[in-house]
Amino acid sequence: MLQVLQQHAQESPDRVAIREHTPSGWRATTWGELSEAARRAAFRARSLRSAEHPTILVTDNTTASAATFLGLMLAGVGTVCIERNTSYLTDDQSVVRRVGSAAVVGPQGASFRLAPGCPALSYPDLLDGPGDQAATMSPDATTPVFQVTSGSTGQPRLVRQCLGSVTTGGELYRDVYRYTAEDKILLSVPFAHSFGMVGGLAGALASGAELLLLPRFALSALHSGLREQATVLLGTPLVYRLLATAAPPPDTAVRLALSSGGPLSAEVAVKAELHLRRPVRQVYGSTETGLVACQTDRPEPWPEGSVGVPATGVSCWIESESLARQGAAAQPGRLFVRTRTMFSGYLGDTAPAVTAGDRYDTGDVACLDERGHLYLVGRKDTFINVGGRKVSPRRIERVIAQHASVREVHVFGQEEHGEQSVHAAVVLTDPGEAAQVLEFCRSRLMPYESPHHLHVVDGLPRNGMGKVSLPALLASITRTSAAQRSNEEVTGHG
Repeated sequence: MLQVLQQHAQESPDRVAIREHTPSGWRATTWGELSEAARRAAFRARSLRSAEHPTILVTDNTTASAATFLGLMLAGVGTVCIERNTSYLTDDQSVVRRVGSAAVVGPQGASFRLAPGCPALSYPDLLDGPGDQAATMSPDATTPVFQVTSGSTGQPRLVRQCLGSVTTGGELYRDVYRYTAEDKILLSVPFAHSFGMVGGLAGALASGAELLLLPRFALSALHSGLREQATVLLGTPLVYRLLATAAPPPDTAVRLALSSGGPLSAEVAVKAELHLRRPVRQVYGSTETGLVACQTDRPEPWPEGSVGVPATGVSCWIESESLARQGAAAQPGRLFVRTRTMFSGYLGDTAPAVTAGDRYDTGDVACLDERGHLYLVGRKDTFINVGGRKVSPRRIERVIAQHASVREVHVFGQEEHGEQSVHAAVVLTDPGEAAQVLEFCRSRLMPYESPHHLHVVDGLPRNGMGKVSLPALLASITRTSAAQRSNEEVTGHG
């Protein structure tokens, strides 16, 4: 990835590499300028190399954050990539805060709660000013890149990838989706996430394509990118749902629209296709494995419900109680995969990351038909998918439980209008404190993490194993809501 950056800078120094959306328009950075910025950052980042702790990079989808990331990689600095709009850096018990760090690097003026003795640097601290232009640096493919994931356990973890796997993943996107130097890739997802980093940043570097970045997501900014003649669009199902409900943009140059981060409903796919005048292709993968399966343009329609076929170099196995086979039409079972971009483990976890056969347990239930089409039936993990962002209900429960009025809490996801939202059922010492509990959550969590619905209940129904019974809880919530509506009608309120 870094070799091709230098190659682009040498062969096409004045060609645009990144175009960043700003309130005053689009700001262009050439390959020559991007390479020079990455070299300056690398020269100054050498002191951050640590055998014990990675550096935390807080990304905001600006050109500066992309150049800083490339500089850290060029200097061989192990890096935890985390998006700016997250509560992981303010939550003392989060997986990011628990690992410690050599430093935190982020946007200028941003404030983060740091571990004792942990230095805070801004992008300009690494990017501004002269560097040693004579310094030669050889990129190390083993440099670790850490990203937050749900894994298959239902708990946030830090996946350890390496720069070589990220580079290979970008080349895979280039080859599968035929990225070229003539493409303009509009990235509407954070590049701190696997889809954005590999399909967007690494894919653009591998192909020489121009990358369009949106530091602040808004439909107006997205439409502006489409007017900039973007040819490739990367988004989550939520992005396509928002696009489909807005006024159509002028004729676009989009030749490829990719969706990842959760299942794309048939309804949203149809509406988005009418909006973009191009079908939206699903991408299925994970932070641990990279690209697993994908839909590409082909004359034959993709079967309804299929996420495509395994990508080049990917092997899939479906294992159930009565079946362990590959390829043939079969009953649903647990999906195991092996890819060319497999991760090397979780930070702080010494347990084997894969099975003895180098197979990764995705945690998904799936099936393969006789033609190799992959269908996802369900998930084993408990994460709530909010617009493509994975929210850990157990972590939200822990935050809510810190409020003095909360005796018990259970957080769960419910689908509404094709999207999941966060629900919290709470038992309070004072039922009148519900509004204060919500305000407490909003002060500690991001908007997408905070409960969209707070249900005050008398108790949490549990089964014989002591676990909360969700069906019984939902029934109790329904009865309580009906009683409240009835009381409002009787008393003339509401």
